[in-house]
Amino acid sequence: MSIVSLANFWQHPLSVLKVREQCLVVPDEPVRAVELLLTKPKGDLVTRGYGALFVNRQVGDLVRWETYRFIYPRFRSTVASLLPIPTLEEASEEEDTARVNYLSHIGSWFASHALMSLATHPFSVAGTWVTCQQPTAQPSKIAVPRILPLRYWNEVSTAWNEIGQTEGKSYFDGLGARLFSTVCVSTLHEYLCNQVDFYMDEKSEKKIESLVQLQGIHVNSLREILLRKWTRSMTVGVLTALSYSFVKSLFYPLMTVCHRMEAQGVSDLLPIRYSNSLDCATSIIREEGVRGLFAGFQTHLLSLLPELVLSAGFLVVGAALIKITPEKVLKPLYAQTAQLPMHA
Repeated sequence: MSIVSLANFWQHPLSVLKVREQCLVVPDEPVRAVELLLTKPKGDLVTRGYGALFVNRQVGDLVRWETYRFIYPRFRSTVASLLPIPTLEEASEEEDTARVNYLSHIGSWFASHALMSLATHPFSVAGTWVTCQQPTAQPSKIAVPRILPLRYWNEVSTAWNEIGQTEGKSYFDGLGARLFSTVCVSTLHEYLCNQVDFYMDEKSEKKIESLVQLQGIHVNSLREILLRKWTRSMTVGVLTALSYSFVKSLFYPLMTVCHRMEAQGVSDLLPIRYSNSLDCATSIIREEGVRGLFAGFQTHLLSLLPELVLSAGFLVVGAALIKITPEKVLKPLYAQTAQLPMHA
């Protein structure tokens, strides 16, 4: 299980609270809202929407990676044909290939995330719909086997049935805000990750080369090399989580607009009143001020902590284990990793 997946179990209650604050279901006061959320009979709200989140992630990952695999080679051929062929004075063949690969990767990444947003948005609407329901709303009484994927799908299908029966409600409310937000966040985050990866690769390679040249291959250097490889890998993970948190916070107002659009019509407290994302944004600014776009922002910052804490924890624990690992384990471990590139 990846760190991101593990963090989702921890941060989901905070995400539920954030969405309810964004949609004005509960006051934008984190301490008071947490108490309200966890007080019976409202305690069941901490798990609401997790089924839609689970299905959303599975479908999103499938669409994103399969789309990327399909688009990248075709996009690369197009980019290579459009870019001018450099002379020997302008650039080497390796530099030109790297430029084509980078532009192709960014373009394919951009397109795959746009298609992912389009494919998964109805699941996001279902998740927000369930999350913003009043505590008195009863779950579906349909008998469902105690198999998590089936129970998750039951939550989504029940929400879709309610949305379809609501006059003026659409499965694609807020799509514009989500599409723009997802594309901006994913593209900027990918750029920052590439910069972090390039810096850490260059720094780590130089240190390891100097260790091998000066100390030779013996146990102390093997331990040091493995420790530096692990530290480099997990440091990239921490910096990646930090960059994602920064970028996601930068475009937070867009998600406020998206969630308001998704939740409208769920109850009398949230009637259908916005025609599109632009109308929603202007109405929020006019009625609540710019601060209204940042409703739930403090809870949002708290929800980013699990991934950062887990990444830092794995870094510390892994480094400690390498330091105490016996020699007979270190040698085969180095033999398995010595031929791997630094980013593996």
